[in-house]
Amino acid sequence: MHYTPEVWDRLDMIQRLREYHFLSKNFYAKTDRLLHRSLALPEKVFLRSLKLQNHFPPLFLVGPPRSGTTVMYLHIVNTFHVAYFPNISKYHPHACVTYALLGRMFARKYSPTYDNVYGILHGSMAPSDGWEILARWFPTYNLSQPIREKRLYELKNVVCFFERFYNAPFLNRNIGNSIRIRTLNMLFPDALFVQITRNLPDAVFSLLEARKHYHRDLNQWWCTPPPQFYNNHFDTELEQTVSQVWGLTDRIQEDLASISPKRWLTISYESFCRTPEKLVNWVRSKYQETGVSLKLRNTSRRMSFQQRSRIFEGRPQLEKRVAEIVEYLERGI
Repeated sequence: MHYTPEVWDRLDMIQRLREYHFLSKNFYAKTDRLLHRSLALPEKVFLRSLKLQNHFPPLFLVGPPRSGTTVMYLHIVNTFHVAYFPNISKYHPHACVTYALLGRMFARKYSPTYDNVYGILHGSMAPSDGWEILARWFPTYNLSQPIREKRLYELKNVVCFFERFYNAPFLNRNIGNSIRIRTLNMLFPDALFVQITRNLPDAVFSLLEARKHYHRDLNQWWCTPPPQFYNNHFDTELEQTVSQVWGLTDRIQEDLASISPKRWLTISYESFCRTPEKLVNWVRSKYQETGVSLKLRNTSRRMSFQQRSRIFEGRPQLEKRVAEIVEYLERGI
């Protein structure tokens, strides 16, 4: 194909712009990593020198992946003025406190939204799950790694800082907390918990889609694995996903049974979609019992949500297979 000199000049300009964009992006990434490392040490020293106490009971949302934890998390964040780990802190976990302060000064404020991609929101100050921050003290996928119990007071100091940063109770939605309930309860004896459940086949089918999206192979875990099945070898992805959803739910129920029922709530995704106010009212009442009046955001609240359920050819057969796997798991535990 023959191009005129003008077209060649334009193509050359486009290529130069692409190179500039790549170089500038690469330069920013390297500069950001260097700044993160330089701020991490002084923040670590600072946090280890403190022994802060919570002003409010923290609230943790727990449940298996793809069970509706994100929409309930965002509904609480968009309804009440609460504290959380913003994205800018999540992606700079070893200087999360410092970057939150920088974000307040230079980043755009969070504008309430429900738009997310597998629990991830856009915006530096948007709420996150704090996965990388919590990984400083808790193992992620490798459950053979120990919890850094001697350093857990640092996590308490971090949570207390974010309470003071937002002047509000701390809220966290992290699937990993589903297997940390006893530890979190030990660290925060007045903590509140919300267990989120979902119709098992819908949760399993949604989890299968997520595994495909993130290119997970059979016997690889996406999101938190259940401890009782962590080392299992599965013959099919369906067996693995059913075991993950069922196993985490079983672990959550076992751990919550050791806590006063006044401090936790179980709510289904389906029930929440019909009447979100049930969750809102429970959260409001529990903080009122401790003398805390939650501030409402100046946004209109949604009174219902569209329930997502996968309808496809062959679903009845898959539901039957899911039921068979659950029956097998119940006999084996």
